[in-house]
Amino acid sequence: MSKTSTVKNPLTIIAIFAGLTEVGGTGVLPLLSSDAQSVYIWFLMIFPIFLVVLFFCTLNFNREVLYAPSDWSNEDNFFRKLSKVSPEERLSQVEEEIEDAQHDGEGASDEEVGGGGCEDSVDSATTHSELKNDTDRKNRLLKQQTENYAVTYRAAEEFGLSKLAGKLKLDFRSGVRFSSNDMPNTIFDGLAIDENTVHLAEVKYSRTGFTSSLINRFSTELAKFKLVRNSFLEDGKDLVLHLVVVAPSFSAGNVADKRAEERLLKMARSYGVNTKIHVFPWVRAPSVDDRP
Repeated sequence: MSKTSTVKNPLTIIAIFAGLTEVGGTGVLPLLSSDAQSVYIWFLMIFPIFLVVLFFCTLNFNREVLYAPSDWSNEDNFFRKLSKVSPEERLSQVEEEIEDAQHDGEGASDEEVGGGGCEDSVDSATTHSELKNDTDRKNRLLKQQTENYAVTYRAAEEFGLSKLAGKLKLDFRSGVRFSSNDMPNTIFDGLAIDENTVHLAEVKYSRTGFTSSLINRFSTELAKFKLVRNSFLEDGKDLVLHLVVVAPSFSAGNVADKRAEERLLKMARSYGVNTKIHVFPWVRAPSVDDRP
């Protein structure tokens, strides 16, 4: 004889409950007076619809109350989704950040490499060999500047994560990968756990504060963080996202930066992601990519 399994689907439980109510109500109906029967019939029709609407409202706005106690108590459901990223994955992430910064004019540019750009016309005495040597020199300089900027970006991330850890009194782990069946792998700059709250750190390096590339990149990442938040809720964890901006030339009284910060928080609220913004001025040594 096969073993009967426990019903776990909330919709199935609602259907069973509504069905029993309907059958019981139909049995009671003949015993009621004629005046009460019309009201009772409306109740029997509306009650199942009300239950289904209430279920989907709960599913949309407060889904964590539907989880079984075992889902909350089993910490393995949460920690098995986290792992350490490889150096190659970390480097690839930094390169993406640098590429976005270059699009906004923050990275190494051709003008910086070329020392004023190419002339409109090449002197007739210039040989092909000289042109090739000049091109090779510029390519080497561009590669060196890009590498320097990558080093600067990594140092800025470490600085921002260290400052955030000191501010919140939490132990952040850097380079954490989050894996889940219903979403692609996601890399976090930093992660810390405080009881039932997961603190995620997203560190952005910007020479001039809240640039358009920083805002655009963060806005495109919010959908991802919403999925991460929902996954954490399934394991009984709340999510707090910390956007850390490391900027050497940041001014605390800058009106434009204040407006940009308010805009970022508004976008995060629209996705239901609890977000806090931290700005840390960073005074660097002038030896590494210290051009304005």
